[in-house]
Amino acid sequence: MQEWLGMNKSQITLRMAQCWMHKLKGHYGKKCNGMYIDSHMWEDVVRYREEFIKWWEGDEKCMVTYNNDGNVLETTS
Repeated sequence: MQEWLGMNKSQITLRMAQCWMHKLKGHYGKKCNGMYIDSHMWEDVVRYREEFIKWWEGDEKCMVTYNNDGNVLETTS
């Protein structure tokens, strides 16, 4: 990271980096395989997702469903 930022090794200490990681709530470790990051269960994210699903279900009756070939599966009016 220091090389990427163009810094000398003497400009930042390991302890300083650890303090900043802690302050910014960062985590050091192996990257997990998956599509989610830590924020997917935050209250505001969960609330938004629930509101979005309600909106989607309300508007779904106005949508057309297609199969993989582009043919209409069902239409509801």
